[in-house]
Amino acid sequence: LEFMIDEDDDKYMLEAWEDMPCMFNFTPKANVSGMIEAMLNVSDEEGGFTHQTLWFNIEGVNDAPVGAFAADTPASFMVVTGENITVTVEASDVDMDDITYIWKANDEVIAGQDTATLDYGWDTAGTYNVAAYINDGFGEIMVGNFTVTVEVDNTAPVITSATAYPTGLDP
Repeated sequence: LEFMIDEDDDKYMLEAWEDMPCMFNFTPKANVSGMIEAMLNVSDEEGGFTHQTLWFNIEGVNDAPVGAFAADTPASFMVVTGENITVTVEASDVDMDDITYIWKANDEVIAGQDTATLDYGWDTAGTYNVAAYINDGFGEIMVGNFTVTVEVDNTAPVITSATAYPTGLDP
C-alpha cells in the first residue's frame, strides 16, 4: 500500500516515517490555527484507490508583538530643560492584537497607552534612562532604551532698558 497526504505548504508540513510509510509527522506552520483539512490517499499496486478527509483542530497561540525604534533614533540625547525630544516606535502584532505603548524614564511612566511617539520635555536637569515598551494584552515587551541628559537652560540676562547718569550726581 502507498499512503500520501496532500500537502498545503501554507498551513502545514508533513514528513513520512522512514520505517512506517503509513505514519506521518504533522507540523502546522507558524501563526496557523483553526480547522485544517488534509486529504489522505491510499493506493495499492493493483490500481485500487481510496481517500479520507482528515481534520486537525489547531489551537492558536499568542505571538508577542515586535517593535523597534525608528531608524533615525540616536542612542542618547542632550537637551536643555524645557526642550522636547521626539522618538517613535514602529510595532506590529501578527495576531492583530491591539498594541499599547508605555514610555518610562528611570522606571517611572511618563507617557503611554495609545501613542507610538514620545514627545516629551524635562523640567529638571539630570540623566534619564528612557525605555519603550509595547503590550498586546498578553504581556509587556521592552523595545529598547536610550539616555537623555538634561542640562539647565542658562539663558543670559537681557537688558531691556537703561538710564545713564553723569558721574558724581545722585539720581
